Amino acid sequence: MTKTSKKKKKSKKKSEDNEMEEILKAISNYGFPVVIATYLLIRIEGKLETLTESIRSLTQAILSSNTEKEEEEQ
Repeated sequence: MTKTSKKKKKSKKKSEDNEMEEILKAISNYGFPVVIATYLLIRIEGKLETLTESIRSLTQAILSSNTEKEEEEQ
C-alpha cells in the first residue's frame, strides 16, 4: 500500500468520525426523533425530485402517444 492511499484512508476515517460527532451533538441538542426526521426528509427530497421528473416525462410520453394515435385516426 502506498503512502498516499494510506493518507486517503486516514482522511476518510477522520471525515467519518467528524460526521458521527456532529450527528451525536445534534442528537444531544435536539433529540433523537427530530434528528432522524430531518435526516430522512433530506434523504427523501432527492428521490422525490427524481420521481417527479419521471412522472413528468411519462406524462409527456403518454400525451405525445395519444396525439400520434389521434392523427393516425384522422
